Amino acid sequence: MKLLILCEKPDVKRKFEKALGGTTGFFNGNYFQIVASHGHLLTLDEPANQISASLKPKYADWSNINYLPWNLNDFSWKNVFKTDNDRATFNYIEQASFDKDAIVIATDNDPSGEGDVLGWEIVNALDWKGKVYRIRFADETPKGIIKSLNNWEDATEQFKQPIYLAGLARQRFDYASMQYSRMALYFARQAHHSPATLRLGRLKSVILNKIYLQTKAINEYVKKPFYEVRFKDSNGNIFKRSFDEATDMFRFNSRTGAEKDLINYVQNNVVIIDETKGKSKQPPALLDLGRLSVLLAKKGYTPKQILTTYQRMYEAGIVSYPRTADTKITQGNFDELLPLAPKIADVVGVSKSLLTHKLSRKKFIITKADHGANRPGLNVPNSLTEISAKYGALGQLIYETLAKSYLAMLCEDYEYDQIKAHLNLNPDFKSEINVPKKLGYKAIFDESSLNDDDDEEQNTLFSNSASPFIFEGANPKPKLPTHKFLINYLDKTGIGTAATRLSTISDISEGDRALTQLKKRVYCLTGLGKLQAILSLDCKIADEKTSKKLFDLMNLVKKNQANWKDIPNLINDMVLADKEIMQRNITKLKNVRINMKEVEYITGKFNGQDVAFKREWGGHKFTDTEVQALLAGQSIKIRVKSGEVSGRLARQQYNDTLFWGFKAEEKIYDEKTYITGKFNGQEVHFKREWGGHKFTDSEIQALLAGQVIKFSVKGGEVSGKLDQQQYKGKPFWGFKAEDKTYDEAVYATGMYDGEEVHFKRVWGNHIFTTNEIQTLLAGGSVSFDTAKGNVKGILAKQKYKGKSFWGFKPEIDIDPDNYVTGKFRGKIIKFKRVWGGHRFTDEEVAALLAGKVISFRNINDFQVEYTAHGKLAKQSFKNSEGKTIKYYGFKFLTPEAAAEFKLKE
Repeated sequence: MKLLILCEKPDVKRKFEKALGGTTGFFNGNYFQIVASHGHLLTLDEPANQISASLKPKYADWSNINYLPWNLNDFSWKNVFKTDNDRATFNYIEQASFDKDAIVIATDNDPSGEGDVLGWEIVNALDWKGKVYRIRFADETPKGIIKSLNNWEDATEQFKQPIYLAGLARQRFDYASMQYSRMALYFARQAHHSPATLRLGRLKSVILNKIYLQTKAINEYVKKPFYEVRFKDSNGNIFKRSFDEATDMFRFNSRTGAEKDLINYVQNNVVIIDETKGKSKQPPALLDLGRLSVLLAKKGYTPKQILTTYQRMYEAGIVSYPRTADTKITQGNFDELLPLAPKIADVVGVSKSLLTHKLSRKKFIITKADHGANRPGLNVPNSLTEISAKYGALGQLIYETLAKSYLAMLCEDYEYDQIKAHLNLNPDFKSEINVPKKLGYKAIFDESSLNDDDDEEQNTLFSNSASPFIFEGANPKPKLPTHKFLINYLDKTGIGTAATRLSTISDISEGDRALTQLKKRVYCLTGLGKLQAILSLDCKIADEKTSKKLFDLMNLVKKNQANWKDIPNLINDMVLADKEIMQRNITKLKNVRINMKEVEYITGKFNGQDVAFKREWGGHKFTDTEVQALLAGQSIKIRVKSGEVSGRLARQQYNDTLFWGFKAEEKIYDEKTYITGKFNGQEVHFKREWGGHKFTDSEIQALLAGQVIKFSVKGGEVSGKLDQQQYKGKPFWGFKAEDKTYDEAVYATGMYDGEEVHFKRVWGNHIFTTNEIQTLLAGGSVSFDTAKGNVKGILAKQKYKGKSFWGFKPEIDIDPDNYVTGKFRGKIIKFKRVWGGHRFTDEEVAALLAGKVISFRNINDFQVEYTAHGKLAKQSFKNSEGKTIKYYGFKFLTPEAAAEFKLKE
């Protein structure tokens, strides 16, 4: 029999080749050929393409939610290839399958069934009629792979495979949840907000809901102090009583009550040791991607940076598979990595004498693991410098952290004495401390910073006596929604794998449509995120229990105790219930400032039908006369930046969305700005200028002839040709650069995090030295003096007028575009135009330069609106090197101080 062994990704294919002795060969008398996908090649097609033609108008209309929830029986559940590259990979698999008798699905054995779904997507796309076998390897070691092939299961009857059916049910459930995005968008527009789109999903909604509610709890927190007598010995150890609110009377609401109670206790109360007990603690579990990100976030790295760098290191075999659901490893994984431990220790500077526990502990070992927990890979680098050169400072930190987490497994237990004591005259006052005896694994890796409570173990013994003092406490303040808080919360809820959580946080935190952003290491909702969070308040889609219920039902499907077809329909019950809740939540939007641009809509009658369309098009705001003409079905002519446009009101479609809006019929381009000509027989229009270079007549003719041209720009030479491109989803014709030669006298070139970058050698009249350039490329910071003081910064990817570039980024941004220059008290000064997210208007700038106090409405880091008062003043701060930097800037004033200054004015 000829077998086609289908692996999920190329690195697993390589491990199969190692186990079986090559890409092709014989195993148990059967000829085999190993092929690999690269994850999902196919995805479910858009809803409008899943249904019959007669139903398309209904499913494509986003302005009507009366047809929600969907009838899932209308769907064909058709898959399409995600990209051309995916189609090419499939073609290679298809070619290999032509002479085979059976396919062996060797994809990942995910608990969610995703690996089974991925494999069957490819098998079905092949229109396969032969035998199908499924193998589930305990680990990716040669032994584990051989064992799985000796124990394959006949899976030819696709719809009798319970794990596959559970995965299929989850996939369709999540696909049907896109109804929420349509529903939320509809209600957002009812509240006069007009985001381009909203992204609601099981995990996204839970995360946003938690950030919103936590921020709300912080803003509504009212401190309630209490006072009580406690004792402290000379080493700082605290003795206190346990408190029962119902019966105990020793806790007071005022300090006066505690002071009266204090006279009842004597100084130098003798400490009595009750018990000294030796205890030990095993090394912590290996880090998953979420817990790793908690440690790296403290260094300022974002989820996206961590995921991207880790993935590149994994592809080089330096670290293990990132998106694993496993939290343990198999004995095979342990045995495979153990011989490399001394070399790993040398790389990260850990003494090999600490690695004395060579037998695996039960807490780390599992019988079956798909990829095993995150750990160092089998390709051990020669040094951290080697990693830093290829993957930057973050890559070095990732390896160092993972390596020490792994090496801690091979260390002895942490040993300490737990000592309990009480006070002689007041035995109700007790204390307990843990005093280290042998550090064991903690000499390498201390996991305490991963926990929610940052209480560290005491390491000082009790002294002979303790004295009373008044302790001031308060009701606990809600914790800030930091990255650590969020990861620990999601870990407790059990929603998704660690990698899924991190990638979801990354997804909602990046780009122009980010739903949340990090400010001073605290997650704050953007206007878009706050809009979405408020709309989904109390909805089932934002309830952490929804995912638990889904996975409980999937487990029943895997045990043949539930019908998989019932699971996708659960989303429809949720949509029906949540539609009413979202409708009610509209009123909450009206009471909260979302801080996002509201788009004005015109409503009226068009051909007897109620319509709504945007008042603005291409930067032009329709006048009342133009609005009436459009509603009457007439064509109007308007002027936009690139010329004149004529058009009329029409129903249009964008992707699967139907909408009413102005539709251009003819555009007259401004000849001063645009070139008009024939390109491959088609009339095209493109800008006369690119990168500050104005095209000559000969260059224009060459471009229209499809030729490549070369010209000089600031900092080098560029070659390219005319091509059709896209900007924000809209096609346009223009010059497209194919190659740029950078002037070495102007630009420095080098590798940064594995990517070739170019950046200017000069910043603010400072010319970077060779050493400074190397430091920047290695991810380090450099500092130098300028006319405005000492500046410290790093190399970073930045944006200017919508275009990305690499360059020096200072800790204090003194970019003139972000500063105001003017005369203040007879002196020309420069100060920041933005304060606390508020950009000063020209009127406010004039008032500040005139020495006046200004007031404006603003939003703090927790999205709470307040009135800010302040004036322009000379201020100072100390930089990282202790130097005092003086500057002019907006100085915040209390309402009382502001009122006093205004009286003087």
